[in-house]
Amino acid sequence: MAMNILLNTEKEVHNEDEPLALHSVSEILCDIDSNSRTPEESAGQTSPEEAGNGTVNEVVEDDEPMDHLLYRCFLAALKYRLDKVPIDVGQFYSHYLLKCVPENKRLDMKKTKYKKFSVFLEEVNKGEDGLIIQVQKVGKGCDAISEVFKSHPAVRSFVATDEIIKDEEETCAKLGPKIYEYFSITEGVLPLLKTRGRFSKGQLLEGPEIRELITDYVKSEELSQGKLVRLDPILAQVTKIPNETTDWNTLIQKVQSKMTKTYVLRMPDGRELVRKINMPKIVFKVETRSGNKKVTLINNLSVFGIEIKKLCHRIQVTHMVLVGH
Repeated sequence: MAMNILLNTEKEVHNEDEPLALHSVSEILCDIDSNSRTPEESAGQTSPEEAGNGTVNEVVEDDEPMDHLLYRCFLAALKYRLDKVPIDVGQFYSHYLLKCVPENKRLDMKKTKYKKFSVFLEEVNKGEDGLIIQVQKVGKGCDAISEVFKSHPAVRSFVATDEIIKDEEETCAKLGPKIYEYFSITEGVLPLLKTRGRFSKGQLLEGPEIRELITDYVKSEELSQGKLVRLDPILAQVTKIPNETTDWNTLIQKVQSKMTKTYVLRMPDGRELVRKINMPKIVFKVETRSGNKKVTLINNLSVFGIEIKKLCHRIQVTHMVLVGH
């Protein structure tokens, strides 16, 4: 008894896939800011001379300003590596930021205009879009990042290029993509979001970001009434709620319902695919061909980064084991 598996890769349609827009970090590289203590000595970024007899990767000199390299690695670490706070500033620099430095490049804090990471952190929070991170004193000469504002335009719009956003072993171990749920901004919610910053139609926001923006608006307009929120003209226009007040959960759910649910598939190789409204599905279908031959058709595997040959081999091996029993 044989098992035939046909993988309909030629039928897959990817016209809904839209790579996320790339945004130039250099456009934001004016005066940046925030906080820390350890330059590259504590982080283990040594020069070839310091490495002694050890093996040293060749560092290619290029024209990229050191300030630019620092800033994009800072954003990459915040968006792709840092998963919890609070964290010591020096630990963040050495264990997260420096790991994002692209291959064949070397980040030298002393060659930046800031000279110290603490000065850079102070500057990065002075932008017109507000704080990127919250830094708190936790002891004498010791600072910690207590909060990361991922709704900040610089973090939200940043897309990795050659930054190392995952360790090699971790990347190899994960065969498929990570799937993230977002909400795409529509014309209907712009009157509310534009009061909180420079938002535009089509931008992607996470659920917690939307809650944070709504909460900030309600507080700034003094609309909170305990467990209820008073609906001003803007909130009434966006949510279409006929009452004068509503509870917090209903308010947030109504705002989200006016946005387009969007899924982002982030591949191990750094590629990102965007799917709106519904996630693509892997479809299995058994058909009977001539001679009563059963054929299994599988669609949409490549959308999820699944290696077709490996899956085909595993299914065939499993089938042979089951038949043998």
